[in-house]
Amino acid sequence: MALTKVHNRMISQSFVNVRDFGAVGDGITDDGAAIQAAITYARDNSNVVGSGANAGKARNTVYFPPGVYLTKQTLTFYAFINYEGMRATTVDAGADTTDQSDSRGSIIRADVAIYNNDNNTDGVLVYIPTGDITIRGLTFVGTAQINSNSSIGLQWGSAGGTATTDRPHETDGTGQNCSGVSVEYCSFYTFTKAWECNTMNDAYHYQVRFESNTTDVQFAYNPNVDNGQSAKFSHSIFFAHSVGMAFSQGTKYTVYVDNSSFDNIANSTQHLVFTSTTASDFNLKFTAVEFDHSGSSCFHALFNGNYDSKENDILFDGCSFNGDATNRAEFKVARASGTAAPENFAITNCTFKNSFVNFNIARECSVMNSRFKNGYITQSTSNRIDVFGNVFADYSGTGITVATADCGYSYIRQNRFESVTTPISIFDNSTNDTIICENNIGVSASPTRGKFVDFVNGITFANLGTPADGSILYCTDGTIANPVAGSGTGCIAKRLNGVWVGN
Repeated sequence: MALTKVHNRMISQSFVNVRDFGAVGDGITDDGAAIQAAITYARDNSNVVGSGANAGKARNTVYFPPGVYLTKQTLTFYAFINYEGMRATTVDAGADTTDQSDSRGSIIRADVAIYNNDNNTDGVLVYIPTGDITIRGLTFVGTAQINSNSSIGLQWGSAGGTATTDRPHETDGTGQNCSGVSVEYCSFYTFTKAWECNTMNDAYHYQVRFESNTTDVQFAYNPNVDNGQSAKFSHSIFFAHSVGMAFSQGTKYTVYVDNSSFDNIANSTQHLVFTSTTASDFNLKFTAVEFDHSGSSCFHALFNGNYDSKENDILFDGCSFNGDATNRAEFKVARASGTAAPENFAITNCTFKNSFVNFNIARECSVMNSRFKNGYITQSTSNRIDVFGNVFADYSGTGITVATADCGYSYIRQNRFESVTTPISIFDNSTNDTIICENNIGVSASPTRGKFVDFVNGITFANLGTPADGSILYCTDGTIANPVAGSGTGCIAKRLNGVWVGN
């Protein structure tokens, strides 16, 4: 597209308006070539600042006035450029483009032509080859609701193919690093993948809205650039997806999310997912994040992959997990392949309503100072699980379950149970490792299975029960005798050869 008008603000190398290059923004005209011409002009006319090794470019701004910019080609957003528009307050992603008025903000909408061919060569609305860019106030709309081919909103970095044959819009098929990037006040609607992050680092994203995408953010694996990815999302919304945030294999992820929400109303959906058979390192922190499900068979988090020779540091602090009252949504930490158990998952100061935590082949994990309403914790083939200072309320089931053997050196301490049918249940197996229970309020009787230690609960002789040999607990009215009698002032009762022995 030839340059149609020249303004002083363009010559000053600071502000480039896409309409000055022929973009119409009526939702009907193909504005792809005009937009790309404006971006190319901004790239080629940047100010060079400094010299030698310290040389850099002052950023130009490509501006999208309010309108619907339809494109039939993949757009490439180059480095050292700001991309700005006016954020749309509401978007009817399924409406015809002619129904979308300029008052809805600056909308870049993909035409179905992008997705009609092989999705190795097409299917990307905006490709970002390198970093040092800011995208602000733009709304991106895909065609996932009307076209079955794979559609990607923003593709960060190369997917690792050959640029000339696999993905002609990519400038380097071997992969490049997108660092120093920021997306602010933007929205993404109706993509198969709103974001495909192949190489993203030093990234900060603020008030981003994802809605009605199959997957909102896919942290993908690029075999050519496997140096890890890092990003922070703040005050963002992930809504009505099949998968909110997915992690692939073979790299290190440092991802922080705060003051944000993941919300879905459909069945069989997942907010956070890692299910790869190839291991990855995780440094993930979710602070003050709300996870909501109202469907069945849903996961707040599904970490069920391979963890061999990897290190994890995963924290959920001050988060809320809300599920369906009948089906309950699940937070699952498990191992699907390999030999190493997932470890270092910490859940603190959180609330679980109609939700539960499932540790399945895990270790060195904790749930602390959290509240469960119509929810519970279950542990199987996991060890060194610390359940401390939690409240369990209004649940007609078991609050804490140790479901299988080989759950060694787990601690159940200072929890409170209110209107819970069975506060604690321990698996009945003579090889079950020691489960240490201390000062749990609302536990009036000994669990009838497993090895058990409780020094403070005040269990009476009448409620000692008949657990497996090796069980130990404190009996407030026991005598130091063999067998224990119920007329004393208190003793430690040990289960040996089917008899309670006091000492």
